[in-house]
Amino acid sequence: MEREQYRDELRLFAYLMSGSLGESESMTDQVLDAEAGESCSGETTIRVLLHARAVATCLERLASRPRRSLPSLRQPPSDPALPPEPGSETDAWVEPFPDDFFPDALKAPDPPREYSARECISLYMSAALQDIDPRARAAFILSDLFGWPASLARAALTTEAPELQAALDEAHETIKRSYLRDLGRRLPPPDSVATALSMRYLHPWEAADLESLMARLTTDVVFQSPPSPSWYRGAGAFRRFAGEHLLPDGSRGHWRLLPIRASGQLGFGAYRLDKSRRKIRLTGSN
Repeated sequence: MEREQYRDELRLFAYLMSGSLGESESMTDQVLDAEAGESCSGETTIRVLLHARAVATCLERLASRPRRSLPSLRQPPSDPALPPEPGSETDAWVEPFPDDFFPDALKAPDPPREYSARECISLYMSAALQDIDPRARAAFILSDLFGWPASLARAALTTEAPELQAALDEAHETIKRSYLRDLGRRLPPPDSVATALSMRYLHPWEAADLESLMARLTTDVVFQSPPSPSWYRGAGAFRRFAGEHLLPDGSRGHWRLLPIRASGQLGFGAYRLDKSRRKIRLTGSN
């Protein structure tokens, strides 16, 4: 089916709008499953029509959804002496986006875009997008992150030039504040460097060697692991938390870390041993 070739692009658009991979899958299915009643003419291609439907679907869904964020952007650091707070159904956190789902069409350098493919799916960019009004957010995604020309962005948003420019101006001001100023522009290192850095953490974690792990962390380390809202800033806070709750004495061999690629960088799926069943279970994203 012709529409199916745009699934990855529509899913990315819905993810950037919602901050949720699960929501993006559901919204993409809704867009692709809808009856095709529109006709194409001029620059209005099936791609533009599908994105217009995606814009409408996202705006309708997001009107009744809480704004997603990250624990470190919503509340002060937690007390490392206390157990991590359990996740709540009322919490809505930005979810990581698998690199394998990034559409091939947007990996190419042409058209030139201010934000690279890896940067636009970073957790901090995803969180910053949630600060933008949804319609202005859609305009920013299509124009700045996808690199669409103004004529196609207007068609997908069903708006005129002045309204599109006003939406982009609003989005740019928010991005300057929420992403570029408050969060900093965090570009991931090249793959070769990232692989070497990431693998340095694997053995100490699996061996529960807290001293070796601490030697590899910077003094301003930030640790957060949704769905728990608890998070910790600084080497001292992380060391106390990890020593009491993450890697206490006797926990050697209780963890397995499996490398993954998500949100434009290398990471690990963290699996913890279930002693009662002698199985390992995924605990969350770190």
